[in-house]
Amino acid sequence: SNYSNLLVLSCAHIGTIRQISNIPDGLEELYCQDNSIAHLDGLGNNLLKLDCSRNKISKLNNLPFGLKWLDCSFNQIAHLDMIPECLEYLNCSHNLLVKLDDLPPSLFVLICSNNRILSIDYLPTSLTELYCSHNKIWKLTNLPPKLEKMHCSSNNIGQFVKLNELENLEEVDLSRNEIMGIGIDLRNCYNLRINYLNYLMD
Repeated sequence: SNYSNLLVLSCAHIGTIRQISNIPDGLEELYCQDNSIAHLDGLGNNLLKLDCSRNKISKLNNLPFGLKWLDCSFNQIAHLDMIPECLEYLNCSHNLLVKLDDLPPSLFVLICSNNRILSIDYLPTSLTELYCSHNKIWKLTNLPPKLEKMHCSSNNIGQFVKLNELENLEEVDLSRNEIMGIGIDLRNCYNLRINYLNYLMD
């Protein structure tokens, strides 16, 4: 059969699928979460959205250049390289990541909680939501000015930047860190609704 006109493929929650390859080149969305997949090959050139969460994937190579949305959470990924330049949404939580490099400049949402990340040296200026709780992060610098949601609890953060520069900030959670002697100025954070700054060391 000819599947060249297929735009969306869902084979999620089957549990027994171990490999996916030779995806139709015209496919735009692939949902293969909650299976036993270890490898993803030949994803096609036009894929825009990929949900491969809750599998046994250790490497994600050769991701489609135009990919905009990626959920690869709950896998065994230790390195995430060659992230597509136009990616807007990335959920790589619950993996084995130690670092995140070369994040694309178009990224709006980054969810990297429950990994082993020590630091994130570069965050795209386009970023509006950051979820990095339950890592080993010891510093966060150069926070994006458009940031609206920032959940960074349960890390090793010992120093922090001025939050008053984040005028769009709506939610912030810095609980369960090691921040010492911080002077938190929230006067310019007019949109702040949720504020978890407890469990900070004075």
